[in-house]
Amino acid sequence: MSRNRLLHTLIILIAVAVGYFSHHNLPSSIPQNEEQISTSTLYRVTDVMDGDTIQIKRGGKEETLRLLGINTPEVDSKYRTAQCWGKEASAETKAKLTGTSIRIENDQSQAVRDKYNRLLVYVFLADGTNFNKYLVENGFAKEYTYAAAYKYQSEFKAAQEKARAESRGLWSPQNCE
Repeated sequence: MSRNRLLHTLIILIAVAVGYFSHHNLPSSIPQNEEQISTSTLYRVTDVMDGDTIQIKRGGKEETLRLLGINTPEVDSKYRTAQCWGKEASAETKAKLTGTSIRIENDQSQAVRDKYNRLLVYVFLADGTNFNKYLVENGFAKEYTYAAAYKYQSEFKAAQEKARAESRGLWSPQNCE
């Protein structure tokens, strides 16, 4: 191998290594240039897409949020088939959140955004209620762990077991068989 070719190969390898390590030395849960979420700021809910996806006005623009630690049944759309209790979960989220002011909290153990660029958060009502947990404990959502344990995981799992034991919402044999 010629000296120039060897030097060229070495430069490419160094550039790849620098790129890799500069990206991978960051905490995996916080992308570069992502602003921290203020847990004391109130945001107005402007739209509800389904049981676990909402929109707020943040920084002068619409921001889509995906509720962490839960998964609600799907509603019928061009992308997916409706699941049992999906309409009810979506209706509950709309009834409780549309037009209200909420606080949001991210989780350092989780990514800040998902693959659809939705901000991953816990939602708190004005009275301090953890809305994500509320959906689980009332049978509108299941506890959902994506890749790693999260801040409220044990609370959400306990809420799910109680909802299941009490046959609430999607856990009721009369609602979903």
